[in-house]
Amino acid sequence: MFKHEEIEKFWREIQWFREDRKAAAEVLLRKLDKGGDISTVVTFFWSESPYVKVNLIDHTIGVARMAMKLDKHPEFSTYQLLVLAALGHDICKMRGYINRKKDEYYEGVHAIVSARRCQEWLRDYLQDQEELDMVVKAIDLHHEPGHEQEKTVLGFLIRADKAARQNELNQMPAKELKGRRMIERGEGPESVKRECDLPPIQAPDPYAEKLPFFEPVEFLVRLLPEINSMDAYTGKGPEAVSMPSGVCYVTTYRAFKIVREWGHEVGHGELVEAIARDMNRRNNVAHFIGHQLREFGALAEHELPPNEKYTHRKFRVITQYNTSKTSVGMFYIPIRTRSLGGDIVALEKRKKGSPLLRNITKIYPNTGLWKKGRKKNG
Repeated sequence: MFKHEEIEKFWREIQWFREDRKAAAEVLLRKLDKGGDISTVVTFFWSESPYVKVNLIDHTIGVARMAMKLDKHPEFSTYQLLVLAALGHDICKMRGYINRKKDEYYEGVHAIVSARRCQEWLRDYLQDQEELDMVVKAIDLHHEPGHEQEKTVLGFLIRADKAARQNELNQMPAKELKGRRMIERGEGPESVKRECDLPPIQAPDPYAEKLPFFEPVEFLVRLLPEINSMDAYTGKGPEAVSMPSGVCYVTTYRAFKIVREWGHEVGHGELVEAIARDMNRRNNVAHFIGHQLREFGALAEHELPPNEKYTHRKFRVITQYNTSKTSVGMFYIPIRTRSLGGDIVALEKRKKGSPLLRNITKIYPNTGLWKKGRKKNG
């Protein structure tokens, strides 16, 4: 029935699904069977990612299987819809849906396009509009922060996707995990963190990781030289950049890099390295930094949702050479420029030596297809 063995095997595993949901799954599996034999990473900017060697079919089926394990959670009664969302969450990474030559691939773009397509493909099979909405919303927002704790299709999809990615890393030889590694492999299998059993959701806790050496003023002093520096510009986009509006945007990755180096300097190297190896702890540290900056009065609150739990969010970076659909989506902590003790004009002058920074025209919060109200109801 399917030319790829892994898809055929998965198809046999879901024969017990409700008929309309099984028919919807078949639509997605056939499209994946036709065009999914490509890398799960489709952009030049991520050419050094270990995920380059992961096949899109393998990743998609891996996420779907991880989603099926959520049957262990009796409070979640719609996990068949979760499987459909898993099958469709990255489906538009395939050729023909995004412009691979122009590197039109970022989290927000493939999620939005996949959500639109799945809405078109599945509306004739999922007659219940509420069920279709749940699937489309999950696909659209599966890279958005703040939903992982939810016991919804969206929340569980985010967890399944992360767990599948972790499993992919666990199966790679240590020599392939170069660049920005997400895990640290030890000598034996006991030292490798595995999430295949989907542990209970851990809500970010800004005070779960107290960095004894952290001081907001010192952090801002260390951050200031990195604003608009080429060292803080990666292949994906700027990690520390100012805007004429008086806000500096610093990625959570760059913020942790600063405290990691700082920790080694003041004798807390073991602590920061232990945190670096644990995704949940790194997430807690990002919230810790944000809350410390909030108490100091350095956060640009108007750039964040009106909820105290948010200290960072995904923003999109618009340049003269891209559009809102092809722009970079990155997680930034928005910081008031004046709290850095820097002059806005002086910081902007630093961009003159970098065409990449100079061509940035706008940075705005990423809201996604669903949040912008572009949902089609048929």
